[in-house]
Amino acid sequence: MTDQPARDASLAIDRHLLLQAPAGSGKTTVLAQRFLAALASVDEPEEVLAITFTRKAAAEMRERVLLALEGTLQSVPSEQPRWAGLRAAVLAQAARRDWQLAELPARLRIQTIDSLCHEIARAMPLLGRMQQQLQVVDDVEPLLNEAAVLTLRHADAHVEYQDDADRVLRRLENDWQRACKLLAGLLPSRNRWQQVLATTPPEELGARVQASLERIATETTRAVAQALGADLLAEGERLARESAKHLGEGGEWEAQSWQQWLALVRIAIKEDGEWRASVDKRHGFPTTDRPLKQRWKTWLEDVQSVPGMLGRLRHLQDLPEPVVDDEERAALVSLSRLLLLCGSQLKLVFQQRGQVDHSEVAAVARQALTDMGTPTELSMRQTLRVRHILMDEFQDTSPDQLDLVHALIRGWDDDIERSLFLVGDPMQSIYLFRNSEVGLFLRTRAEGVGHLRLEALRLGRNFRSVPRLVEWANDAFARIFPSVEDLRSSAVTFLQAQAARSAEAGGSDALCILPQATEDPRLEAQGIAAQIASLRKDHPDWRIAVLVQKRSLAAPVLAQLARADIPALGVELASLAERPVVRDLIAIGQALQDGSDRTAWLALLHSPACGLSLRDLQALCADDLDTALIDILGQGSRESLDAELRRRMARITPLLLEAWNGRGRADIATATESLWRRLGDGMPVGMRRIEARRCSTWQRCGAPRKAKACSPARGYARLPSGCAMPARRWGTIRSRS
Repeated sequence: MTDQPARDASLAIDRHLLLQAPAGSGKTTVLAQRFLAALASVDEPEEVLAITFTRKAAAEMRERVLLALEGTLQSVPSEQPRWAGLRAAVLAQAARRDWQLAELPARLRIQTIDSLCHEIARAMPLLGRMQQQLQVVDDVEPLLNEAAVLTLRHADAHVEYQDDADRVLRRLENDWQRACKLLAGLLPSRNRWQQVLATTPPEELGARVQASLERIATETTRAVAQALGADLLAEGERLARESAKHLGEGGEWEAQSWQQWLALVRIAIKEDGEWRASVDKRHGFPTTDRPLKQRWKTWLEDVQSVPGMLGRLRHLQDLPEPVVDDEERAALVSLSRLLLLCGSQLKLVFQQRGQVDHSEVAAVARQALTDMGTPTELSMRQTLRVRHILMDEFQDTSPDQLDLVHALIRGWDDDIERSLFLVGDPMQSIYLFRNSEVGLFLRTRAEGVGHLRLEALRLGRNFRSVPRLVEWANDAFARIFPSVEDLRSSAVTFLQAQAARSAEAGGSDALCILPQATEDPRLEAQGIAAQIASLRKDHPDWRIAVLVQKRSLAAPVLAQLARADIPALGVELASLAERPVVRDLIAIGQALQDGSDRTAWLALLHSPACGLSLRDLQALCADDLDTALIDILGQGSRESLDAELRRRMARITPLLLEAWNGRGRADIATATESLWRRLGDGMPVGMRRIEARRCSTWQRCGAPRKAKACSPARGYARLPSGCAMPARRWGTIRSRS
């Protein structure tokens, strides 16, 4: 199996493509190459937009593109000619159009979808009724809960909502907390139901829900009937009718009615979803009617032989009856009115708290691009500006985010060459908590995005794992994943992979799974340590990694490895509060809040930002153990201090005193950040910071260079140590003394 044709086709910027790229298939490489191919064809680099799901993915892709343009990207020999060709084409176009990417790398539009929404929303603040000072928060649950509480209080105090609140509360057994939880739980997906509720009369909601349930039931039963075949279905219907008759349930149903399907499911599987092993009079099969029981046994054996039938019957068993009665219709009316009120209350909470969530920003962005289905002026400007869109991790896209992409391409009906390139892997969808729907991947593959139809491509080679591991994954997950794709239930099939790497010399072909029979972390840690000790004995040159689900599980493993005298290095195990930069920030905040907090002031002066050693602190405080440090700093420099310490104090003292004297002019968070930045962002004295727009990266000085090569004009920043660090791809140079 080879996927080279798909990789080649991915560079065709005149085609709209949907690429399925499983784990380890080189997705980032394909994205970066596609980005470069698109750059070479446009007049300005801003006409190419790459959208990622996380900041880490955006940084990784940006770095790969910049390294490719510098010609320093490490790649396999077979890919080097392609990278070289793309680099030459982009540099030639950049030279013709004077892009100055070396000095302005921020012109490359590689950003997260959240940052894109923020950018669009900021362009239309009046339309979105958003203020520039609103803070976007990740943990929005307290705001949602507050809006839900305000909604129920408002409904209780106003006559027009009292009946609605009473009806909803009665269905929830008058549990106030449960009602709040219900309303707050629906708010994250408000962008999906607000428009429906605002444009649909409440009295019609019941009919719409029932029509949807009937459609789902019809599609599900049709799929089961097709899988069973006419003969098995007919025999199943006869058995279900006989069973119902013996149970006294009549059984005078219409052919393939909902009641008949439930009876058929009942004689095939138990309530827990497993196959029935036997039937008796409780299931409508009397002991005296042996021929009937034998017919059932023969029929069930044939049904069990149908691939995937158990899952289909389970799905049918879980479906609700496709009927919405009068009481439920009234409840839907009341709930819809409360939800609209809750959405309004949430906006008030946002304004009062000065905070919003990502869903609100995304809603404003979509409203900025479209107004009741009609492209806005901003939408047309965006359309004229963007010619090629690349979107990563498409399997984790939510309906709201897909609507945003749809709004961006709505004006793509001119003769200009444009392309939409979507990359993802439905087997890796993990962001359900952010309203992502893997079914969107399947729907887009079948129906496209808006008026655009996309050509589907697949990558199949795995460059990450050894052949034996790839084979094991193919075998295991082929049995775990469903055998048939289903758009409605978001069921995706498993895509087999082919190992691109060869078997490692001297490596073991064995792949072992050792189940842990106990939940005791200590016993599990002992087993892990024993296995590592055995592996190190046979393979002393191996590097062995232990992956843990959470940090608390790492401590027992590290303890057992220490007892076994096995050296171990913890990676990303320290909590945020334990990181040096966070401790420094906490010290600044505590110092600015309390001038007598000697511990906080000593920690601040001893931090890399101030650079005082323990000996310096002793010299500074030797004669004033009872005096607050802020007062000692206000006394000015002392002749008894050595020259180096006086020089350092001359730099930091004015900054510390200014922050202390102005501490009441801003909140503590702003004051802390301001002082931290003025002190040099926590970097040791003598270092310089290289940063670009939207980028902030500390770079240690590289190899020493000749003095004539260390000028800013040549793209390097001179350090006090005499070394140089590359600065070309980081843009503006800002000196920090």
